[in-house]
Amino acid sequence: MSGAVEERLRRALADQAETTTTSPGAWRRIQAGIEAGGRVRRRLPVQWLVLAPVAAVALVVVMLAVVLNGEGDRPLKVTGGTDGLYLVPTGVEPRFRLAEATDSAPFSPLPAWAYRAFGRRAAGGAVEASVVIIVPADRATAGTMPEPTPLRVLGRDVAVAGDSFGQRILSWTQADGTTVGVTTFGLSQQDLIAVAESLLRDDAATAVPALPTGFAPLGAGRKDGFPLATFQRWQADDGAMFSVIVDRDPGATVEELALWLPGSRAKKVRDTTAMYLGGQESYLTWVEQPGITVTVQASGLSEQEVAAMARGLRPIDDAAWAKLVARVAPTPIPPAAIGLPPDIGPPPGVVVPDPNAYFYIVPVRATLAPPCSLMRVGVILPETVAGREVACYQVIAPFLSAADVATAVAREDRTTGTWAVEYTLTPHGVDRMGDLFREVGAGGQFAILVDGRVVSAPRLEALPGSKGIVTGLDEATARSLAERLGR
Repeated sequence: MSGAVEERLRRALADQAETTTTSPGAWRRIQAGIEAGGRVRRRLPVQWLVLAPVAAVALVVVMLAVVLNGEGDRPLKVTGGTDGLYLVPTGVEPRFRLAEATDSAPFSPLPAWAYRAFGRRAAGGAVEASVVIIVPADRATAGTMPEPTPLRVLGRDVAVAGDSFGQRILSWTQADGTTVGVTTFGLSQQDLIAVAESLLRDDAATAVPALPTGFAPLGAGRKDGFPLATFQRWQADDGAMFSVIVDRDPGATVEELALWLPGSRAKKVRDTTAMYLGGQESYLTWVEQPGITVTVQASGLSEQEVAAMARGLRPIDDAAWAKLVARVAPTPIPPAAIGLPPDIGPPPGVVVPDPNAYFYIVPVRATLAPPCSLMRVGVILPETVAGREVACYQVIAPFLSAADVATAVAREDRTTGTWAVEYTLTPHGVDRMGDLFREVGAGGQFAILVDGRVVSAPRLEALPGSKGIVTGLDEATARSLAERLGR
């Protein structure tokens, strides 16, 4: 199913879970099914990026050329009614095809959240280091990658996760059931512990955090509901892609956008200041007009190409947008595929762990040399042999978990004396492996995590089938993993 449909289904089930009742065991099974339904990508407060079936690029480009001809490079005037903001690129290379065109209006609004931000700014409004306290924690932790070891603070374990922007995120539940998420950027381990200690002693929503030298308030506020937006994703066969996201965000400023895009720098675009973050994936985001933010996110494109995409954006009307969406409309999900809704939600503020998280397959963005602990760019996972780090992998959120495995068996290679687990994927798992191949491309790399540890990082030379193998295991781990996967 498409990313947009998956996300809507996940939210609908989760929303219903909060208002109904059943046993904890039933909730865990349902929650596992929801979480296993698709990949989660790290999100900025402007929500973005979904995938759908491919459209015929020639027809789309012809339509855009007709609709947008003669607009020139003038300031953008966004069109569309209360349920959509319609903006499309011009001059798109023929190698790109439209993979997604949708808006978020059908989503149920998410709970409001409050934040307090502190940090150090650099030239142009960029954020060098930051601490952002978010209540409730959902907005901070969505799409992050848990670190295998929690942070021990004041006699308790605090969950730590990372994201593709190099942030480390702390999260916990307070005595009153309120969940707290603290996103940090550019902090040492000592500073991270000091911040956690200062907030754990009191109500984190109002407590004064212990901040590094030179930090100052960067802002505070409240965000209500899920912002309306339009999404487009354009994909090329060589793996290059770009997305255009237009959001209604009342009161948004370039300084606020810099806060949510740590490590970015100021750049002039469309006669205004934007924030640009380069890397494996690049982002260019700006406030086009009061209450309207625009983001171009890309992979496999240079900074100049991303800026050119931004300059070429033009508005279209409701009718043209409807034609665009119709060309890439996702296939409806049959009711049988949805399953029964849960009849209980967990107690308020309680985070139910994913029972399938002992086995993950995650895309690798880059392979780097140790020591991994010194790296601050993206989610970095170490691979160790005999207790020594041999490689560091920059990864994004998992594509597959244990829920995507149908059968598994442990086998010994009698020649080498090593052990491995051979597994067969479910039909959904096969689809997700196809998505993984499209994500990393031919020759791309992925990592296999067992109990939070990287055990191998093979490359995909061709579109994978339904079978796979986990290497790098000792006998005890192989037997245990095969037994759990084959449950």
